[in-house]
Amino acid sequence: MKFLKLFGRAKSVVIGMIHVRALPGTPLGSMAIPQIIEEACHEAEIYHNAGIDGLIIENMHDIPYTFSIGPEVCASMTAVCAAVRGICPSLPLGVQILSAANSSALAVALASGMDFIRAEGYVFSHVADEGLLNACAGDLLRYRKQIKAEHVQIFTDIKKKHSSHALTSDVSIVETARAAEFFLSDGLIITGTATGVQADPMELRGRAAMMAPRMDYVMQLCCDLSANQQIKAAVKNSGKGSAVAGGTAFLGGLLGGPPGIAVGGAIGGLLGWWMTSGQFRPLPQIIMELPPHQQQRLYADIMAVLGSLDWTDLAQLTALVMGNATLQQQVTAALLSYITKELRAEVH
Repeated sequence: MKFLKLFGRAKSVVIGMIHVRALPGTPLGSMAIPQIIEEACHEAEIYHNAGIDGLIIENMHDIPYTFSIGPEVCASMTAVCAAVRGICPSLPLGVQILSAANSSALAVALASGMDFIRAEGYVFSHVADEGLLNACAGDLLRYRKQIKAEHVQIFTDIKKKHSSHALTSDVSIVETARAAEFFLSDGLIITGTATGVQADPMELRGRAAMMAPRMDYVMQLCCDLSANQQIKAAVKNSGKGSAVAGGTAFLGGLLGGPPGIAVGGAIGGLLGWWMTSGQFRPLPQIIMELPPHQQQRLYADIMAVLGSLDWTDLAQLTALVMGNATLQQQVTAALLSYITKELRAEVH
């Protein structure tokens, strides 16, 4: 859920596309690099002034696409991306280099200050209009590690547009999504069959149905941890209907660790009209009463701790965390950090 940290919300994020003019060396290439940069920056300014949430810079006009791009493409895209970053210093920016030049896109992103790349062919194989595309996740993530670009997120297409998926006709889009998530994708991209064609609503609902239980499982894990450690909070209402509370919570010890270890102290300032003045309430109750957008943020923080753990249901997740004292401490710390920072709690 790094997406939440980058864009600030999970829903209704609008990401615009900057289709860079045909680059030098490509069949349609006719413009000089300064002209290409100027046009891309002009489009970026229009988007930025309109309040866009983010941008992807793509060499859309380098048709017909090839898997063997030259160094001139990487150099040109780096120059374009760096210029756009210069005029949009705080806007989430990404880059895609066609076709499937995902490692090159990572290098460009690192050099030009991009936040993410869009990668095709991440898991499984498919036949695109430029040829057969095979899974690249293993090599791509190792390359990201080697060049120290772990901060660059990788958003991945699944069942990509303009492609035949007969090779994986027995693998549903939900199963493909699970595979991409298991292979540590930072975000999934679901498209229609071609540019401008909307995604299938049934496929989107299938993906949403897959994710909902995982968030519920993480919320239940947080409840179990805080219940077992007897975390409570005292809160009181404010005049505006939200609550600012002062209270303390002392953890009797981490599960599986030495008893009596103090992991946290005061927990206060929990916001919410539903809180009763001066009353100590169990943290699990507070967690389950959080609005959906706050649960999503908490989920993102906990998933950042859980990292690459392989789990599919609540029983597996609980066993993995409860069986590891260090992981328990990290999850508990992320939970308390969320309460104090994201909910702006007062700590006493």
